[in-house]
Order: sequence, then structure tokens, then C-alpha cells
Amino acid sequence: VSQGPSSWFNRQRAGILIAAAAVAIIAGMSPFLFRQDPDLNPLVPDYSTTRIKGLEPSIVLYRKVSGSVEQLGNNAKASENDLLQIKYNAGGKLFGVIFSIDGRGVVTLHYPADKSGSLVLTRDGEVALDFSYQLDDAPRFERFFFITSDRTFNIDTVLTAGWNLADKLVRDDVDLNKSKLDLPAELDQISMILQKEVSK
Repeated sequence: VSQGPSSWFNRQRAGILIAAAAVAIIAGMSPFLFRQDPDLNPLVPDYSTTRIKGLEPSIVLYRKVSGSVEQLGNNAKASENDLLQIKYNAGGKLFGVIFSIDGRGVVTLHYPADKSGSLVLTRDGEVALDFSYQLDDAPRFERFFFITSDRTFNIDTVLTAGWNLADKLVRDDVDLNKSKLDLPAELDQISMILQKEVSK
């Protein structure tokens, strides 16, 4: 049975409409079809994460003594050559830096291992740094800082604040326990102090 031009035109138009509808459906679904699963890239934190109420960032120091390990409290006594393991708990925070200031006013970066490293924190409870840290003969104290934030930040801002405070701690009569880093409000800071005993 022959079909006229009108019938052919109607079939073609119907085909175009069906194709257009399919494109519209796919376009509407594309954010779901092509959205990246955040678990596939752990270096891109999920900003929608809500921290558990009461869970705060913390830093913990352990000392190796005669084959055993002991946890050190704030203002615990320590000696040169003590071998320390530094651990942190991100407390739901996404980015962080750990460094220490000693009694000579020297700032030592512990996390990341160098300034070019990632500031992304592991959020799996208490996390040990990859390397242990041996105390030298710097006198008086070693103060450890853990700086955290929900957003990435410039590590130089933190280290500059560290050097500025180090200069005050060495030169001025300041309270070692109460003095703080001069940091932007969006950066949280906690610290822990070891009182140093060194050989003369």
C-alpha cells in the first residue's frame, strides 16, 4: 500500500519528537549519571559531612621507653633523645597542620612532611604520623600545635605565625601555656607542651 507525502512527514515528525524527548530526559538525569562518587577520590573532601557533636580535634604524644610505649599528658616532662610518636584525631575537620616550637625558637613541621604536601586529614579516629620524632637538646620546652579547618588554607600563614610566636616565647616573659598563634578566625588551634630536661 503506497503512502503519501503527508504520512511520511507525520512519521518523520514523530521520530524527531521522540528523539528530542529522549535527549531532554538524559539531560535532566545527567547530574546523577555523571556525578562523581566522592569515595572514588579521597583527596576531595565531602563538605557536606556533619561533625559529631562534642568531637573535637586533638593531638596525642606517645614516648617509646625500653620497648614499651607510654602516652604523655600536657606539660609532661621529657628529655633530649626521647623518641616520640605523634598522633592526631581530626574530629571531623578536613584540613590540618602539625608543627612544634622548641626552647631555642625553632619551628619544626611534622604534618605534612614538607610545605608542598597535602593538608587533607585522615578522619579515621586516631591517626599516627608516618615518622617518629626525636627530641634534641633544645632547653625548656617543646610545644606542639595542631591547626585545623573545614576549608583548605595557606600553610605559610600558619608557619609565619609559628615563627612569630617562637620569637616571643624565647625573648619575652610570656605564659607558655596561654600564649596563642595569631591566626585567622577560621583556623582552629590546639597545643600540647612538653617540659624539657636536658643534660648540661
